[in-house]
Amino acid sequence: MNLYGTYNGQSAVIGGEDVYVSPYTATIYSGSTQVFNGSIICDDFATNIPLPYTWTATATNAADVNASDKFYDGGNGPLAGYTAQEDYDAAAYLANELIANLSTISYDEQADISAAIWDIFDPSLESTGVDGNAITTYLNPALTAAVGGYEGSNVTVFTASPPTGSQEFLVVNGPQVPTPEPAAAAILGFDLLSVLGIAFLFRRYRVRV
Repeated sequence: MNLYGTYNGQSAVIGGEDVYVSPYTATIYSGSTQVFNGSIICDDFATNIPLPYTWTATATNAADVNASDKFYDGGNGPLAGYTAQEDYDAAAYLANELIANLSTISYDEQADISAAIWDIFDPSLESTGVDGNAITTYLNPALTAAVGGYEGSNVTVFTASPPTGSQEFLVVNGPQVPTPEPAAAAILGFDLLSVLGIAFLFRRYRVRV
């Protein structure tokens, strides 16, 4: 996977940091074959990675997560009162909303959807400045949909192997997940170099303006 930029350079203060928000632009490779080029969405606020950086990852369908997914946690998920499957389905719901409306939503709405996705897997963000609109307008309806049976079957989850090795990403209408495949279902190589790498570095660290 070659991450080479952000959608529009939009940043927001989330969790006490000024960070770039989803989506980012990337190419994904399976072996030496490019299988995707487009927008990817980060669901992992807490993890930072050095640059340049290369790793392998597993690919799973968001509607059928398992122990290989970073926030599975035995099926419980990090958000109290919801299963891991409901968490990922809610994140997939929001990922679809973000991508489907990307050309028409405001920067603030883009940031709110990103924050809502991050909040699913890092609930502590609610106490560190996540906009209340992200919760009421985006997170709560997504969780309601997930509990009501929504399945994020058109979203692929890319989790580093091991999961602590990198951030986790969601891809809407991305490459088909091979089944059944072992842990090396997808090989993701990040070539984060020069200016492209710097753009990603700003996403995870404070932006001084």
